[in-house]
This record gives sequence, structure tokens and C-alpha cells, in this order.
Amino acid sequence: MRKRATLILLGILTFALTTEAQQVGGKTKDGDPVSILLNTSQQAVTVEVHLRDNWQEFKIEAGKDGRIVGDRVRMATKRIDAAIITVDYPLVPAKKYRVFYNKTGMWDFAPTE
Repeated sequence: MRKRATLILLGILTFALTTEAQQVGGKTKDGDPVSILLNTSQQAVTVEVHLRDNWQEFKIEAGKDGRIVGDRVRMATKRIDAAIITVDYPLVPAKKYRVFYNKTGMWDFAPTE
């Protein structure tokens, strides 16, 4: 009986920890906003993430997602005509977004829902 109760408790704890690890969570312990950014392209991308008046680069491998701590994300595209187009996108905490190469030949962001 005691062994069975221990196994049940272990199963519940494992499930709870796995579920906790998969959730985005809206904020860090410091209160900073957290989102997920999914790279749906065939190549690694580097985006810039804004947090507290600072922009930092964040690399996401192809087909992977990354946990973003910040309130905005931006990415630049250099077109064939040498023009540089920057997309600056606001983030909502606890949401999942994807980064993709759109039909106009630029990097873009969109919610995954």
C-alpha cells in the first residue's frame, strides 16, 4: 500500500513539473514580460529583444522556439535593392509568436493562434 502511494505521488509530481516546464508564464520573478518566439524558417535567425531601454540579440535555430524576456522584438531584412527594412513588433506576455519570411521578401512576426 505504501509503495503504491509513493508511486502515485511520484507520478503526480512528475506530471506537475512537466506541465510547469511547458507553460510560457507571463512574467519572470523580476516582473519582466515573457513570451515564446517560434522560428518557422529553414535557417537560424537572430532577432533583437527590447527590455528596460536595452536591445539584445537573441538567436533561434531553424524550427525551434525560444523563450523571450522583453516587451518588443525587431528584425531587419536587407533587400536586393540594398534597402534595409526593420520590423518592430510589440509582445504580449505569455503569448507565442512565430517569425517567418513573408511573401514580400521580408522577415515578419505573427501570433501563432
